[in-house]
Amino acid sequence: MSQQREVPQFVNIEDKIAFQLTAKQLGWIGLGCFFSFMAWVLLDKTFFIITTVIISIVVLALIFLRPYGQSLPSFLKNLFFYTFKPKVFIWKRGQQDSSTEIRNKQPKNVFRKITKKKVDLKDIEKAIQSLDIYE
Repeated sequence: MSQQREVPQFVNIEDKIAFQLTAKQLGWIGLGCFFSFMAWVLLDKTFFIITTVIISIVVLALIFLRPYGQSLPSFLKNLFFYTFKPKVFIWKRGQQDSSTEIRNKQPKNVFRKITKKKVDLKDIEKAIQSLDIYE
């Protein structure tokens, strides 16, 4: 008898550590607190309040906003690489270079004439014998 093993069901879900937050989310909160502390040390009271509000909004967006089912940092990374990565276009010989030429051209007849092929009785018998149906 072989031993049965348990297979984890939710591999792609991160573990909750504290206050129903994951380690990444707690890291973003810690980074936001660090920047708010630096603003408190370096800036005046009004600028501190403004920067802390901005930092809080950014941190909350990084933690809880999930566009298209992915985290905001990974979404921003994918957006950056999609925007600045060179696009590759492959030219195939025989295609039109301009889309206006394609639009102005009359469409070709795309349907072929379907011709009926005459089938002899001998051909049907050969097909049946090859399928081992006929004896």
